[in-house]
Amino acid sequence: MGNYTLAKKLLKQAKTKSTAAEVVCSEGYTRGVSFEHSKLKIIGAKHSVLVGLRLIKNGRVGVAATNDIRRIDDLVGKALAVSEFGPEALFEFPKAAEYQEVAVFDSSVKGISEKKFVDLGHKIINDIHEFNPKILCHVDFGWGEGRSLLLNTSGLEVEDKASSLDFSVLGDWVKEGDMLSVGEGKTSCREDVDYDFCVERVKEKFSQAKDTAKIKTGQYPVIFTPSSFGSVISYIFTALSGKTVVKGSSKLRDKLGQRVFDKDFSVIDDGLIDWKTGSGKIDDEGVSVKKLFLIKKGEVKNFYYDLQSAAQAGAKNTGHGVRGATAALGSPGLHNVLVDGGKASYKSILSGIEEGILAEDFLGVGQDNPFNGDFSMNLALGYKIEKGRIVGRLKDTMIAGNAFELLDKGLRALSQEREWVGGSFCCPYVVLEPVAVVSA
Repeated sequence: MGNYTLAKKLLKQAKTKSTAAEVVCSEGYTRGVSFEHSKLKIIGAKHSVLVGLRLIKNGRVGVAATNDIRRIDDLVGKALAVSEFGPEALFEFPKAAEYQEVAVFDSSVKGISEKKFVDLGHKIINDIHEFNPKILCHVDFGWGEGRSLLLNTSGLEVEDKASSLDFSVLGDWVKEGDMLSVGEGKTSCREDVDYDFCVERVKEKFSQAKDTAKIKTGQYPVIFTPSSFGSVISYIFTALSGKTVVKGSSKLRDKLGQRVFDKDFSVIDDGLIDWKTGSGKIDDEGVSVKKLFLIKKGEVKNFYYDLQSAAQAGAKNTGHGVRGATAALGSPGLHNVLVDGGKASYKSILSGIEEGILAEDFLGVGQDNPFNGDFSMNLALGYKIEKGRIVGRLKDTMIAGNAFELLDKGLRALSQEREWVGGSFCCPYVVLEPVAVVSA
């Protein structure tokens, strides 16, 4: 990239005044088309440049960053000043290694015209208005590409580039003083988004919510959609993070190699899947990315680490460092998470529930305790199931339970079908039981 000479100069300056250093240069170009309240509102473009420096001086980390390349000479002094109060550095910057290439850059994405998405946005809104003219539509398209260069004093020099396309459609329907919001969206590194699928899914959700239903307070089976299940599995991700493990706050810290969950529950993190937004040959710290089993048939197989937490744990780095240019250390983060599916179809799972709930979306995420797995979440969009059929939308309803206990002894079913949520989470429909339900 054009900033290579600039990055080398900055690294050389930092090296003379510190024990070790790392320079990251990133450059991005994005465009966007947005519709609000069914009308075109924004057609815009943005170009961004960011230069970040992370160094180690007297055993401590200092950082500095700027989006003005004319002021990079100030970064060394700022990072040195920060290092006086920075955290202790227990890691070393990685050396050059072999990386597995993964397809995340499609040069044609940048060339997509605004007119294409303006026309597509009008088409989507007209489609939804034919279904229900009272629905106010919000449609967003964002697309572009980014390039990054990472250099450090251990001899690592890695250049990478990626493209991205984001799409979302949201509908608001005000009915008798009650507003219902329904949305769907997809993200990819190329234009393979199924726009029609997203629109049809929005219309389906509105159709299912046309009538309202009631449910008595009690304990029921709950079907979590691939999207809503993310709120439950997030507790497991927290417990598997190397940062949480070394702090001693992880519920799984002493469970490595043990079966903790249902034998049908398996989770993989794979940052080497073509065209997924969590993919890349290196993590944010320059460590090579690999496929990692987190949970296999209920057994805790691995924790995921960044440089600092791996050093603290005395463990091998797994290539899961996530950091912004201004973050002192960053933290462990996942790439693309895949939850294994089951043997039954979603329709057969639904038909087998006598009385229960289909949870689509939550109003915020209520965490009674993010470390022990207790949750309580209000339904933003959920449906009552009676005798295998969705009979209407539930209002003023909350569900509660413990993620660890439910995924151990309460995992009733996993669907064959799996769906990508956003661009980095692939999951089946998941049935957990018993889940506590409180209805006003």
